[in-house]
Amino acid sequence: MESAFEHIDTLVAKMLAGEASEAEKAEVETWALQSPSNRAFVNDAIQLFKEAQPVSKQINTEAAWLKINQRIESETKVISLSRTKFKNSGSICFDCCSFTNYKIWIKHRK
Repeated sequence: MESAFEHIDTLVAKMLAGEASEAEKAEVETWALQSPSNRAFVNDAIQLFKEAQPVSKQINTEAAWLKINQRIESETKVISLSRTKFKNSGSICFDCCSFTNYKIWIKHRK
């Protein structure tokens, strides 16, 4: 079952979509007159609906893809491999190898 707020929210959405009956519009207006926060809710919903209208601009996806590919090909990054970045990697590799060797040794020992 819908709460009172969900019911009003549904009616406001129907009203903004042009699907509300006159009785539903009157119910929303009556609710909006009950408090300033109710009026603010309806006004905010109307404003959001106006701002969320679909944009009619067509997007050329082929041209956009070509532009992205050109940027990828033209931007070459050089990554510095300094010793500080890898000083712990040696011990990690050693630890992993040691653990693996230990597991193999245990397995063959049996």
